[in-house]
Amino acid sequence: MSKVLEGVLEISILNAEFPKKSSRFKPYFEFTLAAKLMKTKPSSGSKPEWKEKIAFQYTSDSKILFYKLYDKVILGKDKVYSDGHIDLNILRISYKQEQLIKVVKDNKEKGKFKLSLVFFPYKLYPSDILSEITSENFICANPSSNEEIYQGVQKPTNKPVYLNMISFTSINFMQNCQKKIIKLSSIKALGSCNCLNIIEKITENSAYLLLVTEIPEGLPLYEEIARRKINSTPWKEQELLEFLRGFLMILSAYEEITTYHGDINIANLQVSPRVGIRTLGIWYKSIESYVLDLQSYQPEMKFPYLSPFLMENFYLYSKKNPMKSIDFIKSDIFSLGLVFYHMAKLSAPLGLNDYTNNIDFRIREAVNGLEYSEMFKSKLRKMLDTNPLKKVTCSELLSDNTGN
Repeated sequence: MSKVLEGVLEISILNAEFPKKSSRFKPYFEFTLAAKLMKTKPSSGSKPEWKEKIAFQYTSDSKILFYKLYDKVILGKDKVYSDGHIDLNILRISYKQEQLIKVVKDNKEKGKFKLSLVFFPYKLYPSDILSEITSENFICANPSSNEEIYQGVQKPTNKPVYLNMISFTSINFMQNCQKKIIKLSSIKALGSCNCLNIIEKITENSAYLLLVTEIPEGLPLYEEIARRKINSTPWKEQELLEFLRGFLMILSAYEEITTYHGDINIANLQVSPRVGIRTLGIWYKSIESYVLDLQSYQPEMKFPYLSPFLMENFYLYSKKNPMKSIDFIKSDIFSLGLVFYHMAKLSAPLGLNDYTNNIDFRIREAVNGLEYSEMFKSKLRKMLDTNPLKKVTCSELLSDNTGN
């Protein structure tokens, strides 16, 4: 084990044989781990049995388990029949390790017993599931879906990878979700985030999936935008259209398998030969978790890409009022439109904090002022249309090459 893990070490006596002992033999075990001592109840006879299990609170820096086998004496002091220790480096997480121990006295075997040792950790890390991981640095967590994301290095290539670890309360729950997760992995590949491996890990009380995903080359998109602002270097229209096509392909694929909301935040987008996602995908989450996440972003990254539909719900949420039901796909397309307006203008995107004040007029004037073709501006107008009765799909935007 490469790190200190905490959990439960469970010890069972599977069987024992002491051929020359009678029913007056009353054996019991005493185990000591990290100065804590625990005993079994006495059994009896030449083939004693113990149904009980001994459970220690355990950390993986405790290397030695000591044991003593006693013969209980009715009148007098109990006698030590055998003693020794077990090196706990043999432990593998959630796997049963069996140890056959022979009792030898005067160079003669007097009996034997078999122990079962199982370590159940409170928490697993990617390297506990995949031994090829040589380092892992925690990036972020999404508690609503029991996800944690790490950045690590994988042997033998020593290339950096993203490690997405998802925990489930049961094997059935994991299996029910697995098809969708595999589908999501194929969608991430649209964004140059190829999934290299999906690994299952089953423990006594949990199930895990570990997704190993390559890290795309290139700058995060917000860094690229900042660089172009400083250098006053606009994007060529073809560059913007290629980026837009890539993002629309990702959103279109998501539309086919889920109706959950995916907030588009520029911090999670990645520049690469194909459009990429900086973490492992466009995260789907609720308004509540989005509002909590706002605390961790820089001020300029909080509101600019939030659609007016979500902005209104944000205000309702902050005032403890019931939130409105909205079309999340339309909201996502609107947010994506704001990202690309920002890229085309290389200035602050449209402020939506006053979402009730002439938003449609301001969008129309802002888009008309862009120095790009009518085809590109037409796509932006459709994406930034706030009319709830007008809905454009990602597929329609992908196939629309007109300027109408």
